[in-house]
Amino acid sequence: MTVKPMDSLQSRQTRGLIAVSLFMAIIPFIVFFTGRYSQFFLPPLINQNYDNSAVELIVNGVNQGIYFTPPTMSLSEFLSLTDIRNINTSDIPLKNAMHLVIKGSPGNYQITSGKMSAATRLALNIPVDINEAGRDDLLLITGIGEITANQIINLREKKGRFKKLEDLMQIKGIKEKKLEKLRKYLCVES
Repeated sequence: MTVKPMDSLQSRQTRGLIAVSLFMAIIPFIVFFTGRYSQFFLPPLINQNYDNSAVELIVNGVNQGIYFTPPTMSLSEFLSLTDIRNINTSDIPLKNAMHLVIKGSPGNYQITSGKMSAATRLALNIPVDINEAGRDDLLLITGIGEITANQIINLREKKGRFKKLEDLMQIKGIKEKKLEKLRKYLCVES
């Protein structure tokens, strides 16, 4: 029985380097040929920038998604970029956290607008109006439990409306530090 001499460490390293080099040389060809036959595109209005307004669109009961529009975009401009055509609309500006519902058929559409739900707003890092938030909405916010939510609603009923977020400091347990944590979740809209 003959024993083969073991390859030296240097020759094994050289063979490994050659194998890795060949593999790295093949990758650009794979990327070139697969990229050529696959179409990749980004749909319009998906870029969530700080300045963009979030608009939720529901057409005939089907949620079409949330679109991020430039702050100066109007309703007619927005609808022209979607698949909805032949709608006569007044050129109203879109607002952040707008909820659009479109019902009907081409030529006979009805459009209603409102505000997004608190859960959707919070998921998109859009503050919830403290004057419109219900108890369940407030419970979604980190740092607000059942007792604090009830105290906020009681204070709002007593005052009528909050004029500024600092009014929350009248509630036991909400001081400057907690108020600063709540600022990213709550706002006072006019």
